[in-house]
Amino acid sequence: MSTAERIRQEGIKEGKIEGKIEGKIGLLNTQMASKFGSVPDTIQRHFFKADDQRLDRFAAEIFQMDSLSEVEAWWKKVNQRS
Repeated sequence: MSTAERIRQEGIKEGKIEGKIEGKIGLLNTQMASKFGSVPDTIQRHFFKADDQRLDRFAAEIFQMDSLSEVEAWWKKVNQRS
């Protein structure tokens, strides 16, 4: 494989990863809006800073949260660990 082809393949791979993360963020926004009525900017910032694994963990745990303050506390807790 040529250098140009390798670079092209890497670009395609990165684009797929970014698209996957954007899709997850979109779904999380929908879940948050459905559950809490809105998605504050502070929570949005957490979404866009998070990696794929952290978004997956949040998606699994959002259903146990009953308030936006619990959501914010979750993000604060996981961000302190990193």
